[in-house]
Amino acid sequence: MSRRDLLLHYYPREIVASDMTGIRDYIRAKAPEIDVTLLPTDRMHPIAMLNTLRRPTVSVELGRAKRFRCLKGRHYRQWRSTAKTDEYRILEAAGIPIPDWSPITPESKFSVEDWGKYIVVKPNQGLRGAYVRVMRTGRVRYRDPESLNADNPGRNGGLIAQHFIYTGRWPVSYRVSTLFGTPLAALRYEGKKDLPPVDGRDDFRKASGASIVATATGCEISLAFDEEILDLARRTHAVFPNIPVLGIDIVRDADDGRLWVLETNPFANTWVLGSSGGRRIMAENNIDIYNQFNGLERAAEALVNLCRRTETATPT
Repeated sequence: MSRRDLLLHYYPREIVASDMTGIRDYIRAKAPEIDVTLLPTDRMHPIAMLNTLRRPTVSVELGRAKRFRCLKGRHYRQWRSTAKTDEYRILEAAGIPIPDWSPITPESKFSVEDWGKYIVVKPNQGLRGAYVRVMRTGRVRYRDPESLNADNPGRNGGLIAQHFIYTGRWPVSYRVSTLFGTPLAALRYEGKKDLPPVDGRDDFRKASGASIVATATGCEISLAFDEEILDLARRTHAVFPNIPVLGIDIVRDADDGRLWVLETNPFANTWVLGSSGGRRIMAENNIDIYNQFNGLERAAEALVNLCRRTETATPT
């Protein structure tokens, strides 16, 4: 088999170098024809870019590369759009189960018959559950983005409404970290118990102060091994085959057991294994994300498969 190059871009302040060297060592053992080069994204790499002219190259972003172009080969990038509506339209068209949603515009009208008693309202360009709220359906109105708080991401992209999925007395969600569709880790989050429980999907009025964000500070985090959730994560990543890393957020309806995809987080900084967030999760919850699925070895296998199937004749 002909030799080829694999370039791995990673952000060293967010991903420990040992993750990258571990993946490189696994690849060397599994596929000696692939030469791996590690490129930290806190600097530019003009020589590495020129070297892509030597022979077929696969370039993969685990963190956003700076002004990098693969001159001979294929460059797989994290998504540049941060709008949830762009993501939702693609998922919806592919038949992935996502809760009904709608941008909140001056013309928007929401009825209890169509949406239920409560609606989730969140910024179109939100991050980490910030400013996600449950509101009574009859009170959801358009708000001029400039009228929102200065730190509300909705100032940049407006607000969206989404059908509320009841996940239990305290909110529960799952995050599956995938590399080209291969699950590297899967975590279960359950909301902190010092907040009022919600005893049903219409119980928010009685449970004043309750939250629907399972991942808020103080939540309980454990490893998840639910094959149905992992399979949905694989199918979801298949919708974005050219995005290297996704952090797919999935919830299960507490009443009928159906699974729903809430987000895929395709932008950047979604790596979990040796990230600052992943290390904190492991320390605070006494769990081992690395050994859940032998994450580094699985990552190496996914990258070897990518290199072997990628047609590198046409630059992208």
